[in-house]
Amino acid sequence: MPSEFDTALVDETLAEAADDWLDAAGVLSVALGSGSRDPQVLRDLSLGLLVHVVANGLAVIGEIGSGRHVPWPGTSAETLLRAVRDWVQFPTPRVNISDLFWLEATPEGEAIGRSLWGRAELSDEEDLAETSGPPLPDHWSTAPTLRDEVIRRAAQGPRPVQEFVRVAAEGGVDTHEAVQVLALGMVAHLVALESLVLGDQRDGRFVPWACTPAEALLRVGRGWLSPGEDPSGAGAVWFLVTA
Repeated sequence: MPSEFDTALVDETLAEAADDWLDAAGVLSVALGSGSRDPQVLRDLSLGLLVHVVANGLAVIGEIGSGRHVPWPGTSAETLLRAVRDWVQFPTPRVNISDLFWLEATPEGEAIGRSLWGRAELSDEEDLAETSGPPLPDHWSTAPTLRDEVIRRAAQGPRPVQEFVRVAAEGGVDTHEAVQVLALGMVAHLVALESLVLGDQRDGRFVPWACTPAEALLRVGRGWLSPGEDPSGAGAVWFLVTA
């Protein structure tokens, strides 16, 4: 069973981003500290970390040009969904330096990250122990995923987003934080595939949020990692599988 709630993965992400720009390969390296070596789980964990830091105003997505970070054009919601879609469509589990995107910490994110230096960052020996293991495969497996299990459970109608957390708990990760991050990444993955819509349950029926998928993803990412609370507001968020 996962241990009590901590924020080690988020802390390390912010500590790394505060030290320098952080690319997708760096986010994936943080996800390796979850205890999982399943490529699908690691990608969704990485997506969850990405959604958390962007949705909460801790980092900005962009690219590196002429030695500086250049934010992507568009709103935070638009750039977040773009980055998630790019990673969902990436042809291999192996992500190299400079693939997909670069993150730059916002002043708030940098302040949090710098405050964690010396506590969240791993020593060389610890880092090797956390991230060692067989290399990721060249191609995605066709085996059923945790996302497939969520879709199966929701086939009969709308479900609360807590269903993602229950399924993520079966993902073989080490901590409660990792379960929550994985669940958020699974939500992001399915939003990017246009396989679900987010909304509320009112008077016994599902009501989609009156916003774009990008705005819905940003909204659900805020406050998801709140210790002792259901994701995104005490279980108030529901989803409907559409594909």
